[in-house]
Amino acid sequence: MKTPPLTAVRAFETVARHLSFTQAAQELSVTVTAVSQQVRQLEEVLGHQLFTRRGNRIELTTIGASIYPDVHAGLDMIARPFAALMAVPGGGSVRLTATRAFAERWLMPRLERFSHIYPEIVVHIEALEDGIDLSSSDVDLAIRYGPAPARGEEIHLACDRYIAVTRPSTEEGLVSKALGRRSLLAFKWKNTDLDAPSWSQWFKAAGMPAAAEARVAWYSEETLAFHAAERGLGVLLCSDLLAGGALEARRLQRLVGPALPGFNFRLVPPPVAKRTRATACFTRWLRDEFARPAQTL
Repeated sequence: MKTPPLTAVRAFETVARHLSFTQAAQELSVTVTAVSQQVRQLEEVLGHQLFTRRGNRIELTTIGASIYPDVHAGLDMIARPFAALMAVPGGGSVRLTATRAFAERWLMPRLERFSHIYPEIVVHIEALEDGIDLSSSDVDLAIRYGPAPARGEEIHLACDRYIAVTRPSTEEGLVSKALGRRSLLAFKWKNTDLDAPSWSQWFKAAGMPAAAEARVAWYSEETLAFHAAERGLGVLLCSDLLAGGALEARRLQRLVGPALPGFNFRLVPPPVAKRTRATACFTRWLRDEFARPAQTL
């Protein structure tokens, strides 16, 4: 069988990945009409319809869905040797996305170590709360947080727990005194699909009445709630992993009480076409950092 035109194959893969002719056109830097014509050309060569419309949405047909995984993998394989050739020898850059709180509380305090080991690699950080498609963006790596375990080529990094912390004080004798004097701090979770640990759960696990929960001071950003706790504005229920640096530096102190189950941190590797020495070095360093003992900041 004659091989279909590569431009048509690429147009099909891009539309199938986004399920949008408009987004495919933006990624390929052509018009929507051009993308439609390329897909139509491929359908004529194959003799099969690849997409169908459902109102304002498009969906892959059974034939389209059956060939998409192999087409996607094939284009990645074609791009891989060219990515290696175009990589900057000995240098390059890495563009990483993570939540704002993780970037500020965990990554930034450690990034100097990476720069010391790999001074020739430039690291760009995109602090985003929403997940993005690495294959259709300029981001190389993503750190995701949630209940889902690592899947496929994803790398499990750590699981956290939720603990109560406050600014250290020599007066803090009992947890009940600390909770009685200070407001409770909480932040609004961006991912509303997660069953976020709450003060009511913490009080229940501690075997304490939850009447004090009415004094919760809410913050729109997790990082703001951390700053409030460090400044003595209240007691914060937070991730032990993100609080680790402040606990070690004695900017925060853990209150006696339960640790609620948290979620998983996992690293999403770049598509094959975007894998370079720089992304490999950063991935290896990141795994080593998570494996370090806690007292190494």
